[in-house]
Amino acid sequence: MPTLTNSYDNCQLLNVGDGPQGRGPFLIRQQGSAPGSTTLDQMRYFLRKDGTWVLGLAVYILSDAEQEKNFLYPTSADATNLLSSLTGDPVVDDTLPPDKSAEELMRAAEKTITGLWGHLNRMES
Repeated sequence: MPTLTNSYDNCQLLNVGDGPQGRGPFLIRQQGSAPGSTTLDQMRYFLRKDGTWVLGLAVYILSDAEQEKNFLYPTSADATNLLSSLTGDPVVDDTLPPDKSAEELMRAAEKTITGLWGHLNRMES
C-alpha cells in the first residue's frame, strides 16, 4: 500500500482541459495513505500550490474559486516545477471540516457537478 511521497513517479498530472485548445489548467493528485497513518487507508490527495498534499474530500467541498486559486496550475510547467521543488517528507493536511463526516463529504462530492469533482468526473467517464 503506497504512502504519499513528493516523488513525481507516484503522482498524476491531470489536464482539466478547459484552457485554450484543451490545454490546462492542470492539477496534481496522488493516491495513498498519509505518512505515519495507522489505518493505511488509501485516499486521494491533491497538491496545493503551497506544496501541501490535501485530502481530496476536503478539496471537493471548496468553492470553485478556492479550488482554482489553490489547486489548479495554469500550465503543466507550473505544476511540475512545484512538484520538482518539493524535498523530504511530504506535508499532508488530511483533516476534515469538524462538522462533517467522511461519509457526508463523499455524498456531497458525488452530487457536485462543478469544480474539481466535476472536472474529474468528466475526465474519467
